[in-house]
Amino acid sequence: MLAAALLLLALLSASTPSPVRAQAAGAPAPTVSATEVEVIFWNSVKDSNDAALLRTYLDRYPSGAFAPIAKLKIERLNAQAPLTPSDRAGEEPPLSSAQSYGRQQVLRATLGGSSGRGVLGVRGQTLDAFWQIAIGPEAKGVIVWELVPGGAAAQGGLRLGDIVTRIEGHDVATMADVARLVGQAGAGKEVALQIWRPDGDYKTFVARLTSRANKQDAHAALALANLYQLGIFGSKDVPEVLKWQRKGAESGSMAAMVALAATLGASQGPEREKNLTEALRWLRKASEAGDPRAMYPLGAMYASGRGTGKDEAEAARWYRKGADAGSPDAMAALALAQFNGTGVAKDEVAATALLRKAADAGNAFAMTMLGAAYADGRGIPKDEVEAVRWYRRAADAGDNEGIYRLGWAFNNARGVPKDDVQAMNNFRRAADNGLAAGMVAVGDLHAGGFGTPKDDAEATRWYRKAADAGDTGAMYTMAIRSEFGLGATKDSEAAAQWAIASVKGGFEYARTQLIAEAGKWSDDFRRALQRKLKEEGHYAGDIDGRMGGGVKEALDRLAKSQTVSP
Repeated sequence: MLAAALLLLALLSASTPSPVRAQAAGAPAPTVSATEVEVIFWNSVKDSNDAALLRTYLDRYPSGAFAPIAKLKIERLNAQAPLTPSDRAGEEPPLSSAQSYGRQQVLRATLGGSSGRGVLGVRGQTLDAFWQIAIGPEAKGVIVWELVPGGAAAQGGLRLGDIVTRIEGHDVATMADVARLVGQAGAGKEVALQIWRPDGDYKTFVARLTSRANKQDAHAALALANLYQLGIFGSKDVPEVLKWQRKGAESGSMAAMVALAATLGASQGPEREKNLTEALRWLRKASEAGDPRAMYPLGAMYASGRGTGKDEAEAARWYRKGADAGSPDAMAALALAQFNGTGVAKDEVAATALLRKAADAGNAFAMTMLGAAYADGRGIPKDEVEAVRWYRRAADAGDNEGIYRLGWAFNNARGVPKDDVQAMNNFRRAADNGLAAGMVAVGDLHAGGFGTPKDDAEATRWYRKAADAGDTGAMYTMAIRSEFGLGATKDSEAAAQWAIASVKGGFEYARTQLIAEAGKWSDDFRRALQRKLKEEGHYAGDIDGRMGGGVKEALDRLAKSQTVSP
């Protein structure tokens, strides 16, 4: 999950919402409560050394919870580097209004979904300060960066880059608002989506941003990079993303440095190692300048050895720095290191305390892991009811692992009464969000007829989806179902291919059971398996269907290759 978080940075931006510690050293404590969207907005500007960026917070929240801190930081920045009239003369004026470059319109979409809850089929990002500077002070809502093909949003005419401002007349500020409103509306319900869409398919807007970015406006450069990342002109344009992120980074924007590092870190191909090295350099530069957003991904690179030698102690050091600076992502990463004793002394009590701090700051992954700590009694007294409470919070915050674990709790009556329908609802939600474990669970319930009528064909369809998503256990399940014609046409050749993929992916159970239960497989399957092992270069014996020592040794060698190839 933490590795996925780093990849997610590449899909969003350096200012990915992640609520952090609100009070700066020496600053007055907030005197009013902050809404979730205000916290997200504050997090996107609070570490900036740009007074203009901090002023965007005051423009939107003049009496906000963090207004005293923002004013104090602006005063300090102005005292350090006051602008002279000649400095101001060269500035380009900000975009005056969102309405100047786009228009409001209403679309209608018929919601999809299962088990009664509506699903829009969209993912997006809360508008933070960078978007407000780029679009205008009136800009509010969620910018769309992913559409499910054929989903309700796509069929209703929503486009990448559209900003959803209201659903059925209710204001939208976060993706949680979107999920809540469409979920309550229900599957099959037609809903009104109020959106803001730039004029001219973004061309006028992009031209203005380009002019500003070429004058060293890092905010405009980062906004441009985000738009090209969204693929607003047909497809994601990685070279343009890198160009504008690099321009922003070279202008001194730490947010752009983190965004650039994320894009470089997600790259593939012959330039991958070079890009990883550059990503490490930008993350280190931003981290050493004190930006907590960079400290977690920098630690993650050291933990994985990507772009540098693997160094778990150095990873933990940066996680700790990030945690001390208030990064919930870093807190969660450090907690996992403490649970496992990787790079730091094992300390489950301290780990649980950190998870609670990160969870209280809004980190959904930490909520899930805190629930798991309660479920297992790690660093805290075992309490399955409390575990479920945290799984619910994580699920409400959109964490797929939390959604899955909530389904597991219902399925196994752990902390809640057994409820196969609720189990199916949660497993299906996790599966629809792309979690392979959720797909397997949905397949299991269809295969057993739990919470839904028994349906072998539907079970096999979900197992195949999980296998295609890389789940090696599901690959072995597909081998069995293909061999014995369970919900699919009997196909020993396909079964052998799935078995090979499962073993090659490191699924130990498949490797041992293929030999231990050799007599249960057909002769056609055993011969197909031998042929495929020979094609892989691990078997030199006869294609005779005998599962002897030569086949066992070939499977052992295949397992060591550790490369999934379904």
